Amino acid sequence: MVGLPAVSAAFGLTATARRLLASAPCLDIRLAVNLFLLVGCLGGSSMAEAAAFSVIEPLAEAVPRRSAAPMAAKANVVLITVDTLRFDSLGFSGNSSAATPNLDRLAAAGRVFTNAYAHNVVTLPSHANILTGLYPYQHGVRENSGFKLPEEVPTLATRLREAGYSTAAFVAAFPLDSRFGLGRGFDLYDDDYPDASRPDEFRFAERRGDEVVSRALEWWLAHAGERRF
Repeated sequence: MVGLPAVSAAFGLTATARRLLASAPCLDIRLAVNLFLLVGCLGGSSMAEAAAFSVIEPLAEAVPRRSAAPMAAKANVVLITVDTLRFDSLGFSGNSSAATPNLDRLAAAGRVFTNAYAHNVVTLPSHANILTGLYPYQHGVRENSGFKLPEEVPTLATRLREAGYSTAAFVAAFPLDSRFGLGRGFDLYDDDYPDASRPDEFRFAERRGDEVVSRALEWWLAHAGERRF
């Protein structure tokens, strides 16, 4: 398996992503599932927390409770990344004016890592760090444009597909477009958004988070009974 020493290598989004990953044992007990969902660039804390739990809560109603141990060999994984989300914009970080009740509830039921360090400050290389477990100088992706993850670099998706997982990713904005190499290993890499990007002007095509989550749920339900990543 690909190691993840650089899972802390995402920027503002890492705090949310790591909380979701860290809560996996709790989610195994409550949901018997850890859906892997890559949702990049949702565009704000309230939209992000709503999108995250629009995935998690329907599954909670559909899956019987089991202990974490029997699920270990066939567990699924959820990863939700939220771009440009400041840690102090969340309720559980101490912001009394934040409206993020679902993420606050997830934080309360799981584990919160308050120290996460970014090795990049932009979206594409940070996701390369997360999915490969490598540092930027190792995988070679250093910016949102002008770089592509080399084909010889394995990712969590390539390894898990080799292990028999059904794999899918659903992204919301151009920095995570499949042309940059993150789609390798995914049976489905859904990056269907309007083609209106101008990276030279820091303008990127994107779609709403609820649209991303809707497609992810459709895929999830269509692959019920499979190991999903």
